[in-house]
Amino acid sequence: MQLNREFTAILEYLERERGLDRKSVLAAIEGGLLSVYRKKLRLEKDIELHIDPQTTEVYIVDAQGGRKPAPALPESQMRIAAASARQMIMQKIREAEKSQLFEEYKNKEGLVVSGLVDHYEKGSLVVNLGRIEGIFPVAELTRLERHRRRGTAVKGVITRVTKEAQGPRIELSAAHPAIVKDLFAQEIPEIREGILEIKSIARLAGEASKVAVVSNDIRIDPVGTCIGVRGTRIRAVMKELDGERVDVIRWRENPEELITATLSPAKVLRVEIAPEKKYSRVIVSDDQLAIAIGKKGINVKLASQLSGFTVDILSESELKAEKMPALANLNGVDEQLAKKLQGAGFTSLKDIAGASESDLMKVEGIDSEKARELIENANLASVA
Repeated sequence: MQLNREFTAILEYLERERGLDRKSVLAAIEGGLLSVYRKKLRLEKDIELHIDPQTTEVYIVDAQGGRKPAPALPESQMRIAAASARQMIMQKIREAEKSQLFEEYKNKEGLVVSGLVDHYEKGSLVVNLGRIEGIFPVAELTRLERHRRRGTAVKGVITRVTKEAQGPRIELSAAHPAIVKDLFAQEIPEIREGILEIKSIARLAGEASKVAVVSNDIRIDPVGTCIGVRGTRIRAVMKELDGERVDVIRWRENPEELITATLSPAKVLRVEIAPEKKYSRVIVSDDQLAIAIGKKGINVKLASQLSGFTVDILSESELKAEKMPALANLNGVDEQLAKKLQGAGFTSLKDIAGASESDLMKVEGIDSEKARELIENANLASVA
């Protein structure tokens, strides 16, 4: 028996209009037809039914693998069979659609997509992505996305796709750094062409972003090219981000240099790195501390994100205060002498242990005998 025109029309419609895979649809039809055949012809439970995908011939397969054409049903019974099977077929088709949508969007995790604002639900933004809805959780919305009108376009990064009973749940983010990367590619041809490359992006959505770029052509300045003539390119990016500040820096492989560049315009005295712990400590002069940290700690947070290192910032005064207890606990040194030693540049036990007697004797209150005592005690403390 061959599928009648009604089943063939269903098959063609679902393939053409719904974009479903032919084999998936046939599998659903097979299940629906089999239930009807079992009822009408009282087939055994171990009997299977298959449809040839090319000819749409219907076959019955027994437990031993024997295959024979399914007996023809009268047109009236075929219509009844189609009606009886429709619910099962549509259920399986809905499941196939859900599965297909899940796979499609699961493969898009991390990509930027566009949708149209539909409505807000408990603060979250629901958007129409075409064949399915997506949702921006409250925490993933910027100021701009919290007040969009229905029907307006919005971009987001697909961050998570999960299977739910009602279909795939697609979560998006308007705060993701990939949004900035996508805007750079739109506004800067050299990024799209691969002449310039974005190595790292740090972002505090709605506040500021820092983008580290490198040039694959030594003749092209990566920072100046991204900023554009009179800042036209970077202003276009910031406009799309509702005024979010975007700083562009040159990428450095050396983490000390990268952290220093990221904290600009603050002037960094030195950066101490612990690579195995992904930790860094940045020393700045007292008057640069607020600049280095930035308003609400933004600068230091972005530096940590961009470099991948925890960044702690200390002023010179804080560093001296931190080292004071070690000096004050050294045998033969009280708090007053510790301050004098620090003022003369001796800020650690290592400094004293490696100093000469004459250097220490330049400090008020230290004679030759006291200098020898301090050097000896500092060496003992360092060994301990």
